[in-house]
Amino acid sequence: MASVLDRSSSFESMNSGKLKDMGDGNAADEDGEHGKTEHWNGSTRMLFGALYTLAKEKVSDVWWVALLNVSVDFLLILSIFLHLEFPWAVDFNAMVYKVLFWFEIQRPLAARGMDLYTVIFYATCAILYVCIAACVWVAWGFKNDSFPFLWHIKFVRIVASIFFGTLYVASLNIFFMMAQCEPTDDMAWVHTVFNVDCLSPPLLIHVVVALVSTVLFVFVNLLLVMADHDLRPLSTSLL
Repeated sequence: MASVLDRSSSFESMNSGKLKDMGDGNAADEDGEHGKTEHWNGSTRMLFGALYTLAKEKVSDVWWVALLNVSVDFLLILSIFLHLEFPWAVDFNAMVYKVLFWFEIQRPLAARGMDLYTVIFYATCAILYVCIAACVWVAWGFKNDSFPFLWHIKFVRIVASIFFGTLYVASLNIFFMMAQCEPTDDMAWVHTVFNVDCLSPPLLIHVVVALVSTVLFVFVNLLLVMADHDLRPLSTSLL
């Protein structure tokens, strides 16, 4: 009888130990899942906070800004459609050609020389990276629920909205022009406008910066387009 009680007590103690280990394991799993949830909640708050500031509180909700955006987009796309690479019969003295030529800002700038175009190119890159840094700052503020300053939010709403919205085609054209290289018969890559070897410094550095900036610019615009699709039928956004 005593041996039976001893075996039963040892069995119960063993089971209780297993149950305790299982309970500790479940608690650890729950803590891990809770930590992951908090991490994803913080990251999601950062992303959607910045996207909301850019996409839902943009300056294009004003009617004249929306009209300006549509007009600029139309003229930029029209200038691409009427590009001289297509077999159009063009009168170079016509006022329409002169307006569209200057509207494609990268073409008259590139015609003024590589030095001036390099300055404009890096100024555009600086605007891009400052806008991205301001977006990261806004996202960090949403994550920590702390906004000691508001000027960077206003900066993102105005400058980033115009840069990524109104002038997105012109900005991309500036990046593309710097990386506009083509192969030659002697297996070299030469810039089509500046007639400089694209694989030699300093143009090689400019081309790399242009490609990286283009990828970042397209990625930010892709996020903005995704955030800008509002499925609410009563939405008051004009664009």
